[in-house]
Amino acid sequence: MEWLQGGGPERRCPACHVSEPTHRVLRIRSALPPHPDLELERCQACGSAFFADFEVPAYEDAWGGEAALAFYQEQGAGVDVMLASLYAVSHDKTKRFLEIGCGFGFSVDFAARILSWDARGIDPGPAARLGRDLLGANIDDAYLSAEVAPGTKVSDLMLCSEVIEHIEDPDPFLNTLAANLAQDGTILFTTPNADAIVPETSPATLAPLLSPGYHVIIYSPKGLRIALKRNGFDAIEVADWGHSLRAAAARGSVRADFSAPLDRTAYRRYLDLVAARAKQASPLSLGMYGRLLKERVNAGEYEAAAATLEPIRTALRERWGLDLDAPETMPLDGSMPGSLEDLHRIHPFNLATLLYMTGMLFLVRDERQKAFAAFTAAAKAADRVRTVLRAIGSDDGETEELGWRSRAAMVRLAAKRDPDGAAPALERFASEARPPLNERPPLRIVDDLRRDVFVLMVNDGRHMAADRLAAAVEKAGLPENSAGVSTGFALGLLELNHRNSPKRAMQHFEQARARQERLASAPYSSRSFVWALRFHEGLAALKAREREHGREALDPLLQATAAYGEADAAYAERARTLARDHGLIRRGH
Repeated sequence: MEWLQGGGPERRCPACHVSEPTHRVLRIRSALPPHPDLELERCQACGSAFFADFEVPAYEDAWGGEAALAFYQEQGAGVDVMLASLYAVSHDKTKRFLEIGCGFGFSVDFAARILSWDARGIDPGPAARLGRDLLGANIDDAYLSAEVAPGTKVSDLMLCSEVIEHIEDPDPFLNTLAANLAQDGTILFTTPNADAIVPETSPATLAPLLSPGYHVIIYSPKGLRIALKRNGFDAIEVADWGHSLRAAAARGSVRADFSAPLDRTAYRRYLDLVAARAKQASPLSLGMYGRLLKERVNAGEYEAAAATLEPIRTALRERWGLDLDAPETMPLDGSMPGSLEDLHRIHPFNLATLLYMTGMLFLVRDERQKAFAAFTAAAKAADRVRTVLRAIGSDDGETEELGWRSRAAMVRLAAKRDPDGAAPALERFASEARPPLNERPPLRIVDDLRRDVFVLMVNDGRHMAADRLAAAVEKAGLPENSAGVSTGFALGLLELNHRNSPKRAMQHFEQARARQERLASAPYSSRSFVWALRFHEGLAALKAREREHGREALDPLLQATAAYGEADAAYAERARTLARDHGLIRRGH
């Protein structure tokens, strides 16, 4: 990939239809034989980007063979991301659902099995044919035509996910969609975001976003809105989702909430259903069990996660001769495989996921040595998959993430063993490029790790080690999530117990408490930590001789009822003792 500068020739933008000189963005090799260089240009009017000299591939033949389909089932398909789109609109009026370019058909199958919709997909590719056979989904092996197929009905809800970027001229395609949509129906779109085409975007994210040889137009939010408006959609919502765009379009009115969460209980039920029905040790079975394992670990359902590991262990042992409980024995060193087929003969494409989640379960059982071995193997497996993908002009963002998270977990475990070495180990992690891809970790991974290790050092009473990290932690800032709360609390403890600075401790506790109270208004958020924060804020304020601040912080703990739930009994008792000692309440109360 070569980043370019300067103006390009005058062209008509396929998104907004403005004709003017373009801006040259980058040159990249096509992923399709004979791998010509393709130049990406950006429209200066709407910001969309497009490959000007583009030959449309035969979509039916563009999936790369059996190994590529196995990669998609085991690792590449972002099934939860696909299904999340279905929750952006109300389900009340949805009866007939159609997905265009449905690929393997996970969304179609989920809509039918879990949501009980009359669901069908249409897609002429080999992935769709395989998904129809393995899932039993209702998928038409064809292209969508302008006329509704005989015997079918127009759809209340349509999904067009990661399709429109493949089409040279969006207008005929959008008109065809409209012809198959009910008068009061809605079409949902997802597509890569042109605003993410910047050098700061990681290679593993940028490569699939560009997909040179497959994608022709990368829309900006403005460009997508203009294209939809031009083709008769009066109600349009476009949401910038970082590296992707999500949009809803209708002829009349449309209400779409793209922040609405996927029902993860229903998602786990679907994964379990498909995994159990699939052939044992097949790519579909292993891929769905791997996703289910990740869901259960992330949800803290550790017993269920351990049960999910059993069919995975069996598949790895019987098909590849791999022992998930002895990751150090896996053949992950030595020369890289030369192709996807060669790699898949050695291990599955989602091995990094399986090893990382196994490592997390080892940590839950406090088996740190086994966890370290699992994370080490996960990082190696991620490197191997990404190296082979890179060789064919692709990459995988989730595998990249798992590789860095595995290495971060290794640093965290090493810091637990050697607190004094934590700060230099973190600096090495942040600054040294890692073979074989010669990359440094993303800044957000470094910041997350630094905060994790800092909190770990404070909680373990390793205040000198924590002190060496505190300045960098504060400089990076604290996120608006539970990690930000725990880090703020740890900063307060360090100031109070090590630096003897109660006023600064009070400020950290106050800020962490305010952040936790904001989080506590969200569904499923824990509120109990507020009481620990209030007590320590009051304690620090009284030590700093900020009497009124201390009274205000402690007051909810001293009341019979409190604004955000029943006060923790232990902290309430400690607050009463503290208040009596400082004369805030009379003794005996």
